[in-house]
Amino acid sequence: MASTFTDELSLEKQATGENENTWGSKLNALIDQLDRRIAGGLQKSVAGGVDVTLSAAEYEEGWLEFTGTLTGNISVVFPAIECIWLVHNNTAGAFTLTCKVSGQTGVAVTQGEKALLYGNATDIVKFVATDDFIAPGGALANVVEDTTPQLGGQLDVNGQALGDGTAELLKFSEAGSAVNEFTVANAAAGNGPELRATGDDTDIDIELVPKGAGIVTVGGTPVMMTGKHTIFVPAAAMRPTVSNGCASLTDVETTAGRPDLQVLDFDATTDEHAQFQVAFPKSWNNGTVTFRAFWTTTNTGTNGVAWGLQAVACADSDTIDAAYGTPAVVTDDNQSAAEDLLVTGESAAVTIAGSPGDAEMAFFRVFRDVSDANDDMTEDARLVGLQLFYTTDAGTDA
Repeated sequence: MASTFTDELSLEKQATGENENTWGSKLNALIDQLDRRIAGGLQKSVAGGVDVTLSAAEYEEGWLEFTGTLTGNISVVFPAIECIWLVHNNTAGAFTLTCKVSGQTGVAVTQGEKALLYGNATDIVKFVATDDFIAPGGALANVVEDTTPQLGGQLDVNGQALGDGTAELLKFSEAGSAVNEFTVANAAAGNGPELRATGDDTDIDIELVPKGAGIVTVGGTPVMMTGKHTIFVPAAAMRPTVSNGCASLTDVETTAGRPDLQVLDFDATTDEHAQFQVAFPKSWNNGTVTFRAFWTTTNTGTNGVAWGLQAVACADSDTIDAAYGTPAVVTDDNQSAAEDLLVTGESAAVTIAGSPGDAEMAFFRVFRDVSDANDDMTEDARLVGLQLFYTTDAGTDA
């Protein structure tokens, strides 16, 4: 009775009484073949740009490492048998290495990749992990059976987002020179979890950037952010200056039961002034400010008015007897009806004299600039109030 051979690796199975006096050498050869298949490895140069066909002695190895510099796309040709190989593409050169059976499509193994390949007796494919077994196909499908999965290194999402399978939930982007990052930390009972800014730098902000006109909210409540903010100073909070002051605060009734006005009247022929002061929050960046004037008049024409504003800041122990800075002037025209509320555009920057800083008082002087070419209204201009614009650079006043 003759020897037979296994279906997959063609390993010789000795028949009873077969190969007398050579049975031992054949068995040893079989053991060597199994040894290579289970634990053997081969490092093979495939340098150049020509396809390479593996010999029987080569494809019997369980681990195949391909080396050398490729000068073109190549295929490594395997036999048409059912078998498993671990393949490492350790070549150089920007070309493709494909593992396949002759005449078939095969599968590419990228440079640097260590892949588990399966010969299905027709072609070579990659393995994919499914719920409870490994089968040919491509990439990792899921790890649902592993209830305590762990990573041995950094998770690379390859430019993709994380989601629930139907929509993106979390998307990542990476700066090439990044040294700072987020750390998410849980907490013991009675303490809140943390989202920390961590990294190589000593002082690191956390940037929350809304999209478009969106805002940052916490629990549905908008968060006060650094940037441009406003203070409204009504005429009732101002006083005529001692010298060249405007008229005293006047209550003006429109119609009984409707809004009354508290206004400061400014003459049409002489620059008249009023004064107020503001202690800005510590979060103010100590820079320039701008303003917008709210005013009205008894005039029924379309004549114009010019409003000016200047300021000086005083610190603890500074003299208040200090000169104002250069004024900024904004102009506006009446819209042909008496007692209309008129609102100017935003002024140019007002530079506050005295090198303002934290915990200082800013004194402001507002005036009607009758020498401005646009100021041609012959009636009094009635100031209702000023809206000041200032910029913050800190999240709190701590």
